[in-house]
Parts: sequence; C-alpha cells; structure tokens
Amino acid sequence: MPNWMERTVILGAVLAASPASAQWAFSETVDAMTDEKSARAFIDGEGGRIGVKCDEPGSNSLYIHVISSRYLGGSGLRGGYRTGMVRFDGDAPEENSWYFDESSSILTEGAHVWPFIDRLKRSKKLAWRGSTYDNHQVTISFDVPQNFEEIDKVVAACEAVRL
Repeated sequence: MPNWMERTVILGAVLAASPASAQWAFSETVDAMTDEKSARAFIDGEGGRIGVKCDEPGSNSLYIHVISSRYLGGSGLRGGYRTGMVRFDGDAPEENSWYFDESSSILTEGAHVWPFIDRLKRSKKLAWRGSTYDNHQVTISFDVPQNFEEIDKVVAACEAVRL
C-alpha cells in the first residue's frame, strides 16, 4: 500500500475513534428515604466541567457548578467566596461572587443563576476564570452544546422557579 494511503487510513481511524462533539449530560438521583430528586446537567471543557444542578427540589434550588482539574482551595478551612469571571462568546467578561472549595466553585444566588442560564442558552462559547487559594488564575473553556433540553430537565426535576 502506498505511504499516502496508509496515512489516510490511519487518519480515518483516528477521526472515527474521536468522540462526537460534547453534549449536555443529564442525570437524576432519587433519595431512597425521602423520594426527593437531585438533578444535574454537565459538559466537559478544557481543564474542567460546568453544570447546572440542584441537590434537592425547591424554588431557589438551582446553582451553577464548576469543577476544575486543578485544586482551587478556599479561604479558611471550608472555603470561601471569591470573584469568578465568565465570558460568553466574545462579550465582555462578567464578574460574580462564587463560592470556592477544593476543586469546585459554585454560583448560588438565584438572582445570578437564572441570567447565567439565559446567557448560556444563547452562547456557543463560554470561558470561566477563577483563582486558586494562592491567587493563581485558572481558566476553563467550553464549547457550549445546543441540546438545552437537558438543562430544562434539571429545572423541571428541581422544581425550580425563576426568581
């Protein structure tokens, strides 16, 4: 077989084995004792993942959860609030107060969560930036899949109400 054909076959095999474009992955858990649901939808990005979730149903139960591949730490023993930034597509970065602990950061205030979800649903790219406990910047980039029905399933399972 000519060398160029061999390379073409190898390239085709690599492309066939490559994962399809990322999609929101929904999952739900039902508590065996209370029948309460928790739900989440996550996507993976460069350096971590981001999701919309709740741990129990309720009108103000949704939050945004970033999980970094790097240790973020917190201030004090249990973590703390620090500034996190997000950038949707090519828009100007926006700052919010995020709670940092271990390798996670969460945006919990309903007044910020719903606008975040709205912007997310209109975006194709998302960048999140936070700092570690020792002030090193961590940036995670995401290609935003357009299968937002998975986020809508989280909202429904969590019985969340727009604030």
